[in-house]
Amino acid sequence: MRANLPDRNYFIGKAIPDRPEVTIVKWVNSGNNAHLFRAQSQNLNRDLACKVIPRSNLLHGPDGKELWRAEVYKADALLSPTVVKFEDIQDWRDVTAGVDCIVLISEFVDG
Repeated sequence: MRANLPDRNYFIGKAIPDRPEVTIVKWVNSGNNAHLFRAQSQNLNRDLACKVIPRSNLLHGPDGKELWRAEVYKADALLSPTVVKFEDIQDWRDVTAGVDCIVLISEFVDG
């Protein structure tokens, strides 16, 4: 929920933990469950989309199963050229800043 979203400005100019070649450069939009950013990959020399979702906003089943992962895998299995594929899922934790999120990384499509 929007109340769980960390300050979007925290992420601007920071590299994704465990992906130091990917730096968040611009906030694009926020929804109820996540922030969307444009990032730059130094290795690929192209823009990436980074969807930052607080763990508290992720869907889990009654047994604790990560239902949100199934949605990512389903989207990646679609054969439509209009569906953007995810290339990575990363953790982003910073206890001092109160950040406990996952980051879904995909190709950036403007619009």
